[in-house]
Amino acid sequence: MLDLNNSALWNLIWSANVQSELVPHKPSRYLPIPPVEVPFLLDTHVIAVLLTSSTAPPTWKFAAFLNQKIATGIIVGGLNETQAYQEKIWLNRISLVILPKLTTTYSLNFNIPYWFYDMSLKLWVYNGEENIYPPTNDFLEEIKDRLQEIDRKLERIRRE
Repeated sequence: MLDLNNSALWNLIWSANVQSELVPHKPSRYLPIPPVEVPFLLDTHVIAVLLTSSTAPPTWKFAAFLNQKIATGIIVGGLNETQAYQEKIWLNRISLVILPKLTTTYSLNFNIPYWFYDMSLKLWVYNGEENIYPPTNDFLEEIKDRLQEIDRKLERIRRE
C-alpha cells in the first residue's frame, strides 16, 4: 500500500517557468510554448505534478498532456524514444500520476496547448514503497483462478 499522505516521502525534484514568445514582426501574436522536457531520467513511477499559469482565465481547466517516454530498440530519425503513456494534467491542482512500470528509467515531457502564454511546472517524486504492481505470475494465477470460477458458474447456469 502506498503511504501517499506522508509528506516526508515526497520530494520536489524539478520546477520550471516557461513563456510563449512573440512572433517576429507581429507584436500581437505569440508562438506556442514548445514541449517542455524534464532534463533528466526518472526511476520512480509514482509522481505528482502541479501546473499553474498567471495569465489563464479562471474558466480554463486543462493545462497540458504529460508524456512518459521510454527507450526502445526502434530508431527513427536517430532517436530511440517511444511515447509509452500519456496523461491529462489539470490546471491549478496537484495531479497524482502512477506511470506504467515498463522500464527501469524513463523521461517525461509536457505538451502545453497553444493558447497558453505562460506556465509554471512542478514535479514531485514519491520515495516510498511502490508495491502497487502485483508480481506478474501471481497476478496471472489470480486471473486464471477467477476465470475457472466464472466457467464453473456458467456451467451451473447452463444445467439449470
